[in-house]
Amino acid sequence: MASRHNQWVTEDVDRIVRLERDIEKREAEEKKEKEGKPTFDDMIAAARERILKEEAEKSKK
Repeated sequence: MASRHNQWVTEDVDRIVRLERDIEKREAEEKKEKEGKPTFDDMIAAARERILKEEAEKSKK
């Protein structure tokens, strides 16, 4: 009976370790993907700067 319990515990621990590795791997992949892509706030800031530059050029003319 005790050996069966130990086997279940071992299987559960193995499953938890595999899940933790999968989570870490997925988080690393997501981080890698995000590094190359601008965020929504970055895109808004870039658009705001571009509009301000265009308005400044128009006012100079």
